[in-house]
Amino acid sequence: MDYPTKNSASRTEACGLADRGDKGFSLVELLIATSILSLVLAGTYSAFYSVGQSTRVSLQHVDQSSELQFAFESVLRSMRAVSQVHQTDSDVFEFTTVRMDGSSERLRYAFDPDGQAFVRTSVSDGTSRKLIGNVTHVLFTYYDRFGEETGTQIDMNAARLRVTSEREGMGGSKSVDTETAMITFRNKTL
Repeated sequence: MDYPTKNSASRTEACGLADRGDKGFSLVELLIATSILSLVLAGTYSAFYSVGQSTRVSLQHVDQSSELQFAFESVLRSMRAVSQVHQTDSDVFEFTTVRMDGSSERLRYAFDPDGQAFVRTSVSDGTSRKLIGNVTHVLFTYYDRFGEETGTQIDMNAARLRVTSEREGMGGSKSVDTETAMITFRNKTL
């Protein structure tokens, strides 16, 4: 018994794979594929760009925060060794400090509003250096040995220092860091 067989040409027609006679993509298909590829590449680029920008800003914030903390710690170290207070104001503190070797130095910590900086000046030798940049506010508050606020230099036994710095973030946003510490003068002489 003979069974009818289908040739390969009729099989491709049955599956919808008829030979159309063209060997490539049409211009419309190429334009659509190119458009889709362009959109994917643009999205990938913008994602990598924004990640790079946010990483850069984050690293700047970490650097500025660590600078603020380091400078703040050095200020606190020298203020703990206050032996005599010379000038006090809400944004200026001048005092004589005694080092471990017994030598002394007269220092002034002050807010410079023009340079937006917290500045350390050695009154003894006249040198000055910026400790913290982008500072918007510095506040010294002075206390006597009973913990009461005082403005009398002879009664001062401690000080609270508050430093606020501001930096610019992504998209023009501002980030504010505030460091506050209470310092008791260990070497203060009456």
